[in-house]
Amino acid sequence: LTYLGLLYQSTGRTPEALHALDEAMKSEQTDLDNGIYGITAYIDTIRFSLVGLVSVAAGSHNEAATKLAFDWTVRRKALGLNVQAAIAQVKRWYDDDPDIHKREDRIRELKRRIHNLTLSPPAGVNRDDQQRELIVSRAALDRLQDELDHQFSPALNLGNKIDLETIRQRLSPRSALIEFLVVPEFDFKASGNGSQWTPPRYIAFVLSSE
Repeated sequence: LTYLGLLYQSTGRTPEALHALDEAMKSEQTDLDNGIYGITAYIDTIRFSLVGLVSVAAGSHNEAATKLAFDWTVRRKALGLNVQAAIAQVKRWYDDDPDIHKREDRIRELKRRIHNLTLSPPAGVNRDDQQRELIVSRAALDRLQDELDHQFSPALNLGNKIDLETIRQRLSPRSALIEFLVVPEFDFKASGNGSQWTPPRYIAFVLSSE
């Protein structure tokens, strides 16, 4: 859906582009039920769709595009802050439960193992054995993360939905929220074999209390 949105915008179909990119962002929210690990993965995944949406807003100066990009920016930031707060809470639990340390160490070990098997498999290991070990390692990683997420889930609070109007209502009179991003932009007019992405630059969104 993200690539479809970029294609729509490249052909001047901004309403269709916004709809596709918005749906892409929504579809990526399937990880939100997966606790801290799932939300962290979601925040990483959503970035490409968000950059595409910001590119449409910056390149078209379309009010609807700007509002949608700003709205998803603050939603993503709210999720990130929520996870950070949850992790701070979880760290306090670590001191009381050494088993959590052991499982976290095992998770890091499994991630390294999966990374090495995927990118730098040991010499002499045939492909079938490599695939079997990857399957076993990923299953063990998923099980451990699910166990910890179940234990950590009380620290997460996803009940409050964040959007621009909610934030505006909480701003002090005659104040404004300024949100900065540093992102590359997709160049919808680029052609040929050159890169369609510009170097990263600052983007600022401003939300007034008025």
